[in-house]
Amino acid sequence: MSSSALLLFRSLPSKESSAIDAIDFALNSTFRKIFSTRSQEVVERCKQIFGCQTPSDAVANRKCKFLSKFIVSDNMICQVF
Repeated sequence: MSSSALLLFRSLPSKESSAIDAIDFALNSTFRKIFSTRSQEVVERCKQIFGCQTPSDAVANRKCKFLSKFIVSDNMICQVF
């Protein structure tokens, strides 16, 4: 499977997307309160400075990493799917 297929799998909506969106919202709200701002730009910049990855990005990266390993696996069970 090529990297373009991985991108396709990564972009597919999942059942957990609303839960992940809620966690993203909570993280952004926390940064807004900490830095006393309503600006999303300020929140994004602060997350960059502190190296804080959003939960949605973390899940997408883990999903991509899993699929990459799944594709190259020599396990018979993995080859069935």
